[in-house]
Amino acid sequence: MMATKVLRTPWQPGGLIPVISNPEHTIEKKSYKPFSKADSFQTNTFFNNSADFHLTNFSKLVGGKHQEWTQKVHELKPEIIEKPTPPKGEEYVKLQNELENPYGQNPFNVTITECDGVDDLCNHIRTYAENCTSLSEATINRHINYIQLMADKENNVIPIDFFNPSYPQYLYHMNWYRKYKYDKETGKNFYGLKQRKYAFELYLESCGINKGFFQYHLPKHPEEKPIEFPNPEIAFKITRHRFFKDDDENKLYQMIHLYNFIVGCRPEAEDVILRLDNINWDDCIITYPQPKRNHKLRAIFLDHAFINGRTRKSLRNYVDYLRPKFENQHSKDYLFISPKTGRPFTKDYLRKQLTRTGKMVYKPFYPYMSRHFCASGMLIRCYNNKDVDPIKTVKEFMDHKSQKNTERYTAKAKSYYEKYSYDWFKRLLKDRNKNSRGKGVKSKQRQKTLVSHGNPSRGRYSPERIRTAGAGSKGQRVKPLHYRASLFSLRG
Repeated sequence: MMATKVLRTPWQPGGLIPVISNPEHTIEKKSYKPFSKADSFQTNTFFNNSADFHLTNFSKLVGGKHQEWTQKVHELKPEIIEKPTPPKGEEYVKLQNELENPYGQNPFNVTITECDGVDDLCNHIRTYAENCTSLSEATINRHINYIQLMADKENNVIPIDFFNPSYPQYLYHMNWYRKYKYDKETGKNFYGLKQRKYAFELYLESCGINKGFFQYHLPKHPEEKPIEFPNPEIAFKITRHRFFKDDDENKLYQMIHLYNFIVGCRPEAEDVILRLDNINWDDCIITYPQPKRNHKLRAIFLDHAFINGRTRKSLRNYVDYLRPKFENQHSKDYLFISPKTGRPFTKDYLRKQLTRTGKMVYKPFYPYMSRHFCASGMLIRCYNNKDVDPIKTVKEFMDHKSQKNTERYTAKAKSYYEKYSYDWFKRLLKDRNKNSRGKGVKSKQRQKTLVSHGNPSRGRYSPERIRTAGAGSKGQRVKPLHYRASLFSLRG
């Protein structure tokens, strides 16, 4: 039962007021008389030994906490009544934008009726993508190219009218491409189908159209093809092969292939943007932006022999001796420049040249193989050094986005490790062929210089043979060979 006390009030003689004490904050309805406007007395109700005051007349707030609220209302009255000042400057522009776009429309959104043609529409979509999305420049260009392909009436049986889009038209176009271009068994043109969907979604987003009305489900992703790349001996031949009659042009493409194999960059896209300022010659560090990773910087430490070596193919020899032969006022400070015009390479032209020269030695070659080669070569180098974690080291060196990308190379690297367990990058920098009988990278040819490693020379060019040489069998004199190693030797 609830405890009830009876108190006598001083202002009402003989009046009895029930005072209810309840520590659990529960009040029985019948334990006290409800408030009424006819009641003129004040009731004290105690909860947890604290009093709260109530009046039957609620027209005024008086006493206790209500008095504090009354004071606060009086303090806030001038601020509420005062008129707001009109917006100026940026606030005025922002307010005007909100009035013109009452539904929160993005000012960069494309208005289809204001575009003159497909090219003008693509320019507006490009402006929207650059300002309102985090897509890289290469991705935006790819989406724009696919939008132009989808709108082309000559090459498409069912082209898309981007000025009057409709879901059936989009669906017929995708199904036509899927039926006549896409191959289920081999997965051929799957990425073409995928990129068309992404390009159309960018178009819908830029126009402010809900993507939910244009749904399309792609077929099952085909199994990834096994990674293929040349072994270190074939890669060595690519960097020493004679592609052209012109020696300087030949040495240039040899150097680009060697750079891609050792650095592991994404060919052509990252080759054409590399500048001389990206190379730290003292610390042997190359730092450059990656277009595919939204221009995220990649910094890699390389061997001193490849950066500053003087007796073999190196970047220092290329910059000091070969590049000045092609340089002109259009070259700027780009590392690789065209031998014919002196201008920086374009991405398409360099891809074509690298594919053409690589296929002269290795038929299935394509430029991205050099990145696969670099990742696998780094794994094999880590296998020889048991103090490091191969996956983590290669992921950091190649700047892979996820560890799964690095794990793709483990199977191929382990199969190559049984036969080619030596350092692949040192192999590429050697100017001689590998001796199959030895474990290390040695020369198959005999020593042709008089300066040896301490062992007496043998064969045709030994000192004794040179001193005692007379007339040959055909009356020709045997002359000593004055061998001088070229900075860019073409010997295989």
